Amino acid sequence: MGTMPEELSDAEAARYRAVHAAGADWGAAIRSGTKAERDAAGAAFEQALTQLSPDETLNKLHVPDDAGEWRDGLVRLMSRIPDGWGRWISCDKGWYPLLVQLDAALAEIDPGYELHQCKEKYGTLRFYYSPSDDTPGGARERMDQLVRAAENATEIMCERCGAPGRQMYRASGWTKTLCTSCADTLGGYSTVHPREPS
Repeated sequence: MGTMPEELSDAEAARYRAVHAAGADWGAAIRSGTKAERDAAGAAFEQALTQLSPDETLNKLHVPDDAGEWRDGLVRLMSRIPDGWGRWISCDKGWYPLLVQLDAALAEIDPGYELHQCKEKYGTLRFYYSPSDDTPGGARERMDQLVRAAENATEIMCERCGAPGRQMYRASGWTKTLCTSCADTLGGYSTVHPREPS
């Protein structure tokens, strides 16, 4: 895989945490705040964004604060992302074990495969990768099967804690796979899609 990319410095990581927190505050204000609260939260989010240096941090490893026991595996996974793509994953910790296991299985078939994006979209995992030039014949099909199986597993795996879950919806249209407990903790999620009659 080559040289291990540099990680975000403590100061850079703190700035990204501030942006995420400001974004969450803005989202909460949009859902239930007054116009003045929405405007203030939006301004705070824009201010936090000005503190980032995307050109300097794009190719650094953005290791999640909650990586815990999965940290080394997530670092290996994100190190597969080529320069220019942004070295982060965009999902919650309930899926970290699955990602680390998927990476190990793919690397066993093709040690040099590249990852381009790893994220939650419409409540399930999206794992975009490409095999190396040295991939053995038939390996791509096996790799595709492993990726599909992992993506399908997230349809019934809580993104926050990894427990059995199901698709949950917010009135805003946001979809997430959650267990009942995590849905209750987050609030505002229902098993009924907002565009479907209840």
